[in-house]
Amino acid sequence: DGSGSVYQALKLVGVDRVEQLLIAKRRYQLFKDSEFIREEVFDSNERLYFKYEVIMMLEKFGFHDIRVKGNWTDDDFAEPHHSVVYMARK
Repeated sequence: DGSGSVYQALKLVGVDRVEQLLIAKRRYQLFKDSEFIREEVFDSNERLYFKYEVIMMLEKFGFHDIRVKGNWTDDDFAEPHHSVVYMARK
């Protein structure tokens, strides 16, 4: 059926706070029936945007009724949440 298991790892190399950049390496390994199939390793540099920056960008492009929720729930985004979800109307 072509299905298998994928394992991933992230190694944080550094953070550039001035450029708001997370510098990391990612590794993905594919297994099928417990047999190693292949591995991919690559740089994964990610730009960091903070809550109020995203809100300003949304407003600049005409969005309104902006809501910021945490962990894919209806709870307002707060410190214990691991993910942030922006909802807006245009």
